[in-house]
Amino acid sequence: MSDNEQKEQARSGQRLSRVETKRTHDDAADGKKERSSEKKGKPPKSSGRVGRWVFRLVGIPLLILLFLYGGMVAGFVLLGKAPLSEALDLQTWTHIVKLVFE
Repeated sequence: MSDNEQKEQARSGQRLSRVETKRTHDDAADGKKERSSEKKGKPPKSSGRVGRWVFRLVGIPLLILLFLYGGMVAGFVLLGKAPLSEALDLQTWTHIVKLVFE
């Protein structure tokens, strides 16, 4: 609850519950802790940076290729009414690539 809302409630005669007053005191204390750590100049923790970087570099292209292949197989089997064994055959895809690009 913001200070403005508290002031409006005080003007209107409404009382704050104990939970709301505790929240406002906790929020104020959290703000002081954040400011004190900013003043010390501590660098942010980098525990997940390497994992995110590796995922972006390797995982996202692999997911894109996986979804592309899955979409092609689904289109070949569901829309083209072909058997799944033909959809997984490498010669089928080389033939499709030749048809499209040549």
